Amino acid sequence: MTKLFNKQGYGFLRGNRILSILLLLTLIIAGCNPQSSTASPSPAVSGPAIPDLDLPIDNRDFLVGTAGLIPPHFPNSAEEDYLEFLSEVPHTGEVLGVYMDWAAPDVIESIQFANTYAGGLTPVVALGFDFEIVNDTYFSRNLPGIRNTIREVLENFDLEYLAFGVEANRLIPEVSQAAWLDYVTAYGEVYDLVKFHSPDTKVFPIFQLEYLKGAAMLSGLEIDPHWEVLDDFEGKLDLVGLTIYPFLEYTSVTEIPPDYYDE
Repeated sequence: MTKLFNKQGYGFLRGNRILSILLLLTLIIAGCNPQSSTASPSPAVSGPAIPDLDLPIDNRDFLVGTAGLIPPHFPNSAEEDYLEFLSEVPHTGEVLGVYMDWAAPDVIESIQFANTYAGGLTPVVALGFDFEIVNDTYFSRNLPGIRNTIREVLENFDLEYLAFGVEANRLIPEVSQAAWLDYVTAYGEVYDLVKFHSPDTKVFPIFQLEYLKGAAMLSGLEIDPHWEVLDDFEGKLDLVGLTIYPFLEYTSVTEIPPDYYDE
């Protein structure tokens, strides 16, 4: 049995009931400027109404799905736990986030498993890295291995979405500015490699929104806003993925401003 997401899972379950339906990678926004976007609106999507959750998303101009997996009994899930989970996710939208470490030994098997059993959902493959072992030269030292993994993925799958770096901007406060710049250089190499082999694949990083805004007081770190890091990618951004954790700034949902997701 191939075990998906060896170190982390994303999403929330009570038993095997999905409680959280997340926008594509929690949220994917087009363009690189946080103040403005010239992206054309997506065509209307007719998707599942999900009556059990009472979510009015049967007619919409965006995609929804589950960002990653936590099957029952995670992290000690058996094969039947994964199959049970994947039998439910097709009822939650159109996309499925397949998140894993780029260096995991079962990257191909994990994507194939999700493709086979997730009922035709579009996979959003996101290759991250272990922050605990990243240093100033981690990405440049590992670039040959990263390229090999990306190349193998592209040889086996025709992907619509591929992210390299999950919550990548955490590198700035948690590791170093040098590690961030090392990542950006590697990302540029990945972007060019993907576009050479699969020009239509949308390539992007995933950022942690509260860190990006400098609104993560409860993280225990001093984090300044750093929207300007988007410029470091020199236009090699087809999309921007965001993970959103208001609890990094607020202790109660009543404290969250009504326009929190509007900017």
